[in-house]
Amino acid sequence: MAVPYHTHSFEIPSATKSEVEAGVRTDVAATPASLGSAASKDVSYFATSEQGEAATTAVQSVNGKAGKTITLAKADIGLGNVENTSDADKPISSATQAALILKANAIDLGTAASRSIEDFATADQGVLADGAAQSSDLGALALKDTITTTDILAAGSADPDAVLTRGGLWIKPTGIGDMLQAVYDPDGTGKVLIAKEAEKVALGSVTGLQEVLDEKANTSDLIDFDTKEEVSQKIEAALTDKAVRVDAVQAHTPEEQGQARANIGADLLSGFRNKIINGDFTVWQRGNSFTVPAGGRSYTADRWGVVNSTNQPLLVEMVGPYFDQGSPGYFMRLSFVTAPTTGEVYVLQAIEGVATLAGKTATFTALLGSPSGTPVDFTIYTAQRFGVGGSATVPTIFANAVTVSEAFQKVSTASDLPSIVGKEIGEDSNLHVAIQFSPRHAGIAYDIAHVSLVEGDATAEADPFSLRHIQQEEALCFRYFSKTYASITFHADAPQKSSTTLVSFPVSMRQTPTAIKLGIDPANVLNIQSSHLYTVTKLNLKFEVVASNAGLTYVDAQPITLDAEFPV
Repeated sequence: MAVPYHTHSFEIPSATKSEVEAGVRTDVAATPASLGSAASKDVSYFATSEQGEAATTAVQSVNGKAGKTITLAKADIGLGNVENTSDADKPISSATQAALILKANAIDLGTAASRSIEDFATADQGVLADGAAQSSDLGALALKDTITTTDILAAGSADPDAVLTRGGLWIKPTGIGDMLQAVYDPDGTGKVLIAKEAEKVALGSVTGLQEVLDEKANTSDLIDFDTKEEVSQKIEAALTDKAVRVDAVQAHTPEEQGQARANIGADLLSGFRNKIINGDFTVWQRGNSFTVPAGGRSYTADRWGVVNSTNQPLLVEMVGPYFDQGSPGYFMRLSFVTAPTTGEVYVLQAIEGVATLAGKTATFTALLGSPSGTPVDFTIYTAQRFGVGGSATVPTIFANAVTVSEAFQKVSTASDLPSIVGKEIGEDSNLHVAIQFSPRHAGIAYDIAHVSLVEGDATAEADPFSLRHIQQEEALCFRYFSKTYASITFHADAPQKSSTTLVSFPVSMRQTPTAIKLGIDPANVLNIQSSHLYTVTKLNLKFEVVASNAGLTYVDAQPITLDAEFPV
């Protein structure tokens, strides 16, 4: 059913302006009459409350003047006496004008006004000049470059032996030289009185002596002589700087230290200053003759490796003993049957520990020989090798191409080894010492002996080699390579029974060595099926023997090599 049309009338009262401002009532409506004209404006039309606050505190007047536009005069701000005058038109003060009146004009000054005071003599110098002698005031002698005895007007005869006295008299002393006999040789013996008597001679008794002494005392000649205190100071300085002292630290140079050691024969007292082991080639545990193939390398004498980069086999031999430098020893001889046409030979020793002599002066000395007289150029160098995982190798040349053309020529050279601060040191670090040459002849010998590497500059010493006792030298060699022998005797109660013995090494080795059994004379074994080496350490190893059958079993002096050397 449709809703019939109808209408309703609602009566809602209008709010007053005060009710709109209060914003409390809900039963009245806001009408245009209730609102002001601001209701039709957006909020951006009005200033903010902060802007209103700034307007309230703004300056309202300047120096008593208010308004939108204010014009100030210079008197309003205390500048009533200021005039806008150009620099050229500004007047000067009365005081300045008075001072200028007292100044002289440049055109009124003389020519000296432009000169420096250093261009003129002082008044005192002028007084001295007035009193100085002029050439016209001097006699004829003063104007001569050379004066002879004939130019001097004096009484007496100007003989060659005569002397001129202060009083203008030529006299001939009856004494020795210019010394009066009456004073220094009164007894006529021709001998001067002893010093003690001469000291008693009065100065006044020697004519003119006092005047001469006075004249000398007033000259600058005395500055050529040292006082007693100055002499003492110079002696003390010489002792401090150069002499070897025992009561104070001294800063001698390496050359001075080497000369001091040479002067006192210190090489006789310091056997272990030599960092080279077996430098006299007295220890040859591996044998006394070796052939190093072309392009090969091998250890020969103990601690000495040889690298042959030539295209021919190299023969290395022990020769000696020789007697030189005051001590007996052997030497290493190298030779070729066929002359090489390429490559070099290196004789090397690896000194344990790359820190050896690092940052110090070192001296290499050796006897190098070419007994045939054929000139050979030797190069000496070191290489600081920092080992596996360490820094790169650092070489140092001690001597480059030293020519040797005789038997056992002494070569001694010093150099500074670099510091190793900041370097990485790995396993097996060492200081390599190398003697290098380029052989190009067959049938001639190259000899090396008496090798040393010591701290400091020892080039002034006759021989810094410092020989050690042979037992000490062998013990040093045993740390790197050694031969030992194993023996065992037992009774096997059944076949294949075994027995073990502990084999101790002569010294503790540099590292765990490579142990190898060598061949043994059959006469030295009995009832042996096999033998074994195991549990090898730096100090010892175990030797096991297995019997073939029941019964007496033994091994007598089984040779074993122990190798803990650096790679060549």
